[in-house]
Amino acid sequence: MRQVKLSSTIYPPECLKEAITAYQGLCSVRILNESPMNCTIELRSSTAEVSELQTMNEFLNYLLDLSLEKHIGGMN
Repeated sequence: MRQVKLSSTIYPPECLKEAITAYQGLCSVRILNESPMNCTIELRSSTAEVSELQTMNEFLNYLLDLSLEKHIGGMN
């Protein structure tokens, strides 16, 4: 189980919720604390075949991609 603090400015809450839904079969993600500025999530891998660190890195990369699409899309 790993915890990560995320800036809501960089990672919009709707992108976080979308990433959590997309990764349901691979890991469990809980939002521990949420404020307008940031949130803390807890990630637990659902499988022993992939390390928890690798799962977390892949989840965060996916979340970053969603967030970038939202920010870039919002610039048009």
